[in-house]
Amino acid sequence: MKRLIFFTILLILLNFVFFSSIPVMDNEIHSSLLTSLWIENPEKSHITFHEFDNEHKEFWLGFKAKKNQSVNLIVGVPEIERLKDFKVKAVIMGPAIEEEFKWGYFSDKEDIMKEMKYNWGAMVVLPEGEKMEYTDPISDISSWVVLLHTFIAPADGDYFIMIIPDTELENGKIEIVFGEEFDFSVADILQMPYWRKFIDEFYEIDN
Repeated sequence: MKRLIFFTILLILLNFVFFSSIPVMDNEIHSSLLTSLWIENPEKSHITFHEFDNEHKEFWLGFKAKKNQSVNLIVGVPEIERLKDFKVKAVIMGPAIEEEFKWGYFSDKEDIMKEMKYNWGAMVVLPEGEKMEYTDPISDISSWVVLLHTFIAPADGDYFIMIIPDTELENGKIEIVFGEEFDFSVADILQMPYWRKFIDEFYEIDN
């Protein structure tokens, strides 16, 4: 019974998080460290989207954090039949991360070696347990949560997160929710019609 209550509360919170996050849609492809999506205010909750294909096999985002600052990372997959087995893993790199680099995960080793500082490390975040299904109560859009992680920065500095497929199915779509605080501006609200059009196309919804 307690387990059922826990998952019910978790799904309610996920619904609120995805619906209340500020969409980031800059029409750019963030598939390398040098083209990372930079989050200016990592304490605020943002949502962005990425489609993996043969040319764009990675998704990167970057942010500046203070020591002991916590940042939530949630990755979902649109509930589309061909993507039901699609999963991802994340690699978080930055200062004072104690784990050593696992270079096998990175395709642009030269760029990373140029940018990384002497005290940088990289930790791998893998999926845990079964994916969770949720449906947004307002839009009625459904997704599977495949990765859920809270990162606590071990030092002041710049951090980067790379997300890559963790399955034989390499082509897929993900939604990435990053941050904690929910804060919509008037400008954000005015963008909602555009967001809805993009989201319908991304989730392959026929209207």
